[in-house]
Amino acid sequence: MVAVNFNTISDYHWDEHDEPNSLCCLVALGDFEGGELCFPQLQIIVPLRPRQVVAFSSRLLLHGNFPVTRGIRHSIVYFVHSTFFHHLRDFSSIYEDLEAGIERDARGTVITMIPRQDLNDARNLNSRIRLSQPKKSQTVIPERACDKRRGTIGK
Repeated sequence: MVAVNFNTISDYHWDEHDEPNSLCCLVALGDFEGGELCFPQLQIIVPLRPRQVVAFSSRLLLHGNFPVTRGIRHSIVYFVHSTFFHHLRDFSSIYEDLEAGIERDARGTVITMIPRQDLNDARNLNSRIRLSQPKKSQTVIPERACDKRRGTIGK
C-alpha cells in the first residue's frame, strides 16, 4: 500500500492490519516546520526534514504526528512486506509466544508466563492521549554534534 498525505495530523495509533515483520516507510516532502513524528512508548520525537525517510514497524510501535506549524508538508507512506526480508529471521514464533503469554530466554527456555495484553490497546492509551505540542528539548537539534566518539575517527 502507498498513501500520499497533505499536512495530515495523525493521532497515536498502531497499524494493526500490517503483516508481521513488515516495515512502514515515511518520506516527508515540502517546505514546512512542525509535523514531528512521535513514538510515545519510546518517548522519541523525530523532527522530520524534507526528503528524510523513516522506517519502523507501524504494527508494533504506537505512533502519530504533531501539526505542521508552517508551510506545506506532503508525505508518502509505503509498506515493505515481510517477504522482502525472506532471508532474515522469521519472528512468527515470537508473535505466537506473545499471544500465548510466554517469555523465553536466548536459548528458547520458557522463563515466565506474562499476562495477556492487547498490543493495540496498551492500557487504553489510544483513547486518552491526544497530540499536543512537543517539548522544546524534544525538537531542538544541537548546532554541533555532541557525540564524543566522533573525535577519534580518522586518528
